[in-house]
Amino acid sequence: MKLSPPQIQAIREKVGAQPIPENNGLKQELTKTYGEHTFYVDPHGLNYWEPVDTEGAEGSQVRAVRIASWADGSRTELKAHAPVRGTIVAL
Repeated sequence: MKLSPPQIQAIREKVGAQPIPENNGLKQELTKTYGEHTFYVDPHGLNYWEPVDTEGAEGSQVRAVRIASWADGSRTELKAHAPVRGTIVAL
């Protein structure tokens, strides 16, 4: 899911995560592999957000999907893995 500027701001305020800039060379590679998303690197790894379809919920919600985790404690290398769904944030 490609997030809009207000959605990016909501994620920043609620989770403290910053997106990978659009002009970052990694962004193009990630888009080829995973599709058009707003990608984030955080203390746990590499994530994107997907919409959550919850019956009766007010407003829209998104869920973090981690697609890579840090391979070591120094956070210099990411290791890709099957998607792991996590935190839900109300936008």
